Amino acid sequence: MHDVTDRPPPYIVTSATDAAAVLTNARVARSMTGEALDAHAGLPDRYTAKLERPHSSYGRQGLWISNMWELWADALGYVLVLMPKEQAQEIGAQVAPARHEFPAGGGSGIRRHA
Repeated sequence: MHDVTDRPPPYIVTSATDAAAVLTNARVARSMTGEALDAHAGLPDRYTAKLERPHSSYGRQGLWISNMWELWADALGYVLVLMPKEQAQEIGAQVAPARHEFPAGGGSGIRRHA
């Protein structure tokens, strides 16, 4: 774990490449191998290596943030930010609710029958 004093800043992420760079740097800063992270996260063997290369054929299957996401978010005044979990908790960040749980709706209007 990083001490608060050496914690990285929140990073605005606009692409899978950005996300991969931030998360790869976090892994390397912890002196973890990709295989160790796979084991810790419960990922299949060598899956971290695929995620850390989002423009490879295997990486595109695992981590996808397109430029369209950035345009959509920007048009609404939002950005996607990666930060350490502890820092997110300190500022009161919350996990986004499911689409149908937002007060404004946000659902497609399609009702699914059980």
